[in-house]
Amino acid sequence: PPPPPAVPPPPPSPPTPPMPPPPACFDAISEDDPTTFDKLSGTQSDRLFVWVRPDYTMDYSLTGLTVCVSASWSGGLSNLQIKVQRTGSDYADLLLVNRKGGSATNMTDACFSDAA
Repeated sequence: PPPPPAVPPPPPSPPTPPMPPPPACFDAISEDDPTTFDKLSGTQSDRLFVWVRPDYTMDYSLTGLTVCVSASWSGGLSNLQIKVQRTGSDYADLLLVNRKGGSATNMTDACFSDAA
């Protein structure tokens, strides 16, 4: 007997629809109170949290970040470290100030930008 007729391949899948445009840029300001250290002893640290909007799904990624800081540190900026770190990460994603500044004690409206 003759072989059965070949089954034609299925039609190609329709193309994936394009992604919607990303949400608009936004400013996020920490809702935490300013950090103060009344007694200087050893290494002290604190965190201020800024959250990404909930409508930013895993389909989107951060493309830029600007962090603005004002700080007064009586021990001198040479003893100050400011970093940006993702929650759950063990390392600084961006080290903004790393014990530089000598005996200066004030940093006012300093902004740091990074295109991710």
